[in-house]
Amino acid sequence: MIKSIIRTLAFTSNWTARVVREPSTVIWMIGGPFVVLFLFGVGSIMATPPPKTIVVTQGQQEQTSFQISPQELSGYLDVTEVTDDLSRAMAQLQARRVSLVLILPDRPLETVQNGQRSIIKVFVNEINPVRLAFIRIDITAQITRVNNAAQRSAIDLGKENLRRAEEQLSQVERILEIAGISPQDITSALDIIRTVERIPTDVLVAPFEADTENITSQEPTVVNYFTPAAIALVIQHLAVTLAALSMVRARLLGTFHLWQTTPVRLGEIVAGHYFSYGVLAIAVSAILISALTWALGVVVLGSIPFFWISVLLLVLASLGIGFVISLLATNEQTAAQMAMIILLASIFLGGLVVPLEQITFPVLAVSYLLPATYGIEILHSVMNRGEPGNVVLYIALGLIALVGLIMTVRLFQRQLRPT
Repeated sequence: MIKSIIRTLAFTSNWTARVVREPSTVIWMIGGPFVVLFLFGVGSIMATPPPKTIVVTQGQQEQTSFQISPQELSGYLDVTEVTDDLSRAMAQLQARRVSLVLILPDRPLETVQNGQRSIIKVFVNEINPVRLAFIRIDITAQITRVNNAAQRSAIDLGKENLRRAEEQLSQVERILEIAGISPQDITSALDIIRTVERIPTDVLVAPFEADTENITSQEPTVVNYFTPAAIALVIQHLAVTLAALSMVRARLLGTFHLWQTTPVRLGEIVAGHYFSYGVLAIAVSAILISALTWALGVVVLGSIPFFWISVLLLVLASLGIGFVISLLATNEQTAAQMAMIILLASIFLGGLVVPLEQITFPVLAVSYLLPATYGIEILHSVMNRGEPGNVVLYIALGLIALVGLIMTVRLFQRQLRPT
């Protein structure tokens, strides 16, 4: 029994000695996730900011109690511009420089007097179903606030008109006595009363109503929206992990010494590793995307060539990071832990948990060092919007891949140099 316990504890002592000799494993295991979560905590704004809005006035001329001023829309919306140029405002929305275009009704009082609610037309350009839900909540809250302001104005005006009617009608007795009745005053008071009676109560309570329209080609479901992000994260993690473990294993097996003694060139070694792991990552990606298309009905609205170009660039950029990790790590545990930290950083800082607009600088700089950040944005554009995406994102992925290749070559040169 005692010997069995001693033999069992021998494994623990062996592991403890290994940790003491190579403390980097524990450091990466504890420090890496802590740093990622710390950056996420200090650099993320969890409160959803008010949507940026352009207000289109349509050349309103009347000034009544039901007239909406742009200042009244600043409670739940971030009004960045007030204009009467609808086409320019829609172009800004299409370019996603703003979140909303809100068109004020031209003659709301006439609509309300006819017994109908005055429609405030709202256009939105959003594929994120979660953010779209928050935007609709903001619009509803803002319309409620506008209705409350209109109610206060209408009540104040009604009190004033009723006071005037009371004064006019109180003079009837005196007017009759002197036979100087003023039909105009009495008619005016009766018109006010009849107008109020003609308007339905629900229209008086809420004279304005928002009609929201999403101008995206197809409003995605929650599954369709998060699928591109999941694809980008899986591709990046697969490529980083494969590359991160490759060189560590080669050193353990003595392959580095074999490369030093054979006539194989450095460029051939690097190209061979990039090609082999790249083909594997792309093949797995193709199988994954095919499975998602078949099982979940996920579709690619945009260009298929642009889709695969973005996947290829994402794989190359991720392989570069993985090879750098592999050439710097001292053991497989450290390499695997560093690859996992890259995945955690991509999940929390890559635009999946919170949009990039809600991540502050300098933490945002870390986000733009991750290939998945660009992959998620590009795949959202191609798959959900049917657009090729911003060319800057493709260039950024290419630059990350190029920097990773250069660093891989440099590290290979240093480690293959004869001792």
